[in-house]
Amino acid sequence: MKFIIPKNYNYHTKLLGIFDYPTAIFNIVFLLLLWFFFGIFIHSLTWHLSFVFIFYIPIFLISISNAYYESPVFQIYYILKFIIRPKLYLYFPF
Repeated sequence: MKFIIPKNYNYHTKLLGIFDYPTAIFNIVFLLLLWFFFGIFIHSLTWHLSFVFIFYIPIFLISISNAYYESPVFQIYYILKFIIRPKLYLYFPF
């Protein structure tokens, strides 16, 4: 069988059909950093898991959205930039 694929079609491989590989690696590294960081200061397993998931879930949800294959780091940057200066996007939309 031969398939006709348009030239403007972008094929991106994804892990589990949700994450592209750089985002998946970013998520794993971020989770491990949180795990080791909170492991130094918190010795109760319940509190340790609670703090790790409280800080990890927002990054994970941003990674799932993955709008236009944008890196989660840049998505967080754009969100913080909008929070600091919201009128910038109201006057100069892109």
